Amino acid sequence: MIKEGRKTKGFGEVSAYMFGDEVAKKQGYSPVGLSANAGYTIGYHLIKQYLANSNKSIAEATLTPTEEIIRISKFFD
Repeated sequence: MIKEGRKTKGFGEVSAYMFGDEVAKKQGYSPVGLSANAGYTIGYHLIKQYLANSNKSIAEATLTPTEEIIRISKFFD
């Protein structure tokens, strides 16, 4: 579900992917079927996998383009 939502734009549309359905509903946004803080959890694991695959530091990762992080992490393969 997160993989398909990666191209979503706009705070209202992205809200459910980041915070989960309950927060999205409370803020008046549409739910997408995710639990609380799902986006943060996925992001944590994606970055963890990127760091392991790239042997880069977290400081270097903060300067790395998103698409490169996703590609090197192989998280969505």
